[in-house]
Amino acid sequence: MLVFSVIYGIISYSFAYYGEMITYLGMTAPTAAMAAIEWLRHPYRKGKNEVEVSALDKKKISVMIMLGTVVTILFYFILKLLGCENLPLSTLSVTTS
Repeated sequence: MLVFSVIYGIISYSFAYYGEMITYLGMTAPTAAMAAIEWLRHPYRKGKNEVEVSALDKKKISVMIMLGTVVTILFYFILKLLGCENLPLSTLSVTTS
């Protein structure tokens, strides 16, 4: 995933899809790197839980919607300043990612 993120970032840059580039190089690549590090540091052991899951309550959902809205508006203007091709689609891509 890390290699894919870098390649996709380069391709996105060459087509002026800066939203895609920012998403993959700024979010997906670091997430993939952190996941790989965590998997290597905490290997699976038989009889132990692998993942602890947290529930989404109303407060967390409200914060998620608020931050999603702020990030969408912020990145719209960032991408506009960069002269991004397909501005609405790129903004939506950042939001949904």
